[in-house]
Amino acid sequence: MTKVRDIAPYSVRMPDSLKRDLTIRASKNGRSLNSEIVMILQAAIDEEKSPRSIEGFAQQESEKFREALLKTLSSMYGEDKKPT
Repeated sequence: MTKVRDIAPYSVRMPDSLKRDLTIRASKNGRSLNSEIVMILQAAIDEEKSPRSIEGFAQQESEKFREALLKTLSSMYGEDKKPT
């Protein structure tokens, strides 16, 4: 969990109508205005990071599997040992 001291404050200028719409959306979602803005920004970044194709998804998942396998093998056999 991110601590308050690790969060950099940042002011954003926006039209009053946008702030009003964000405030309404935040209220509907039971969040503060700040939390709603952070959620929207995080969703946009996460969407950008997600693979756009089946091949991209397969590549992303295979990399996760590879990392998990290497971690497991390292813990089982140590860094310098090879499985026999």
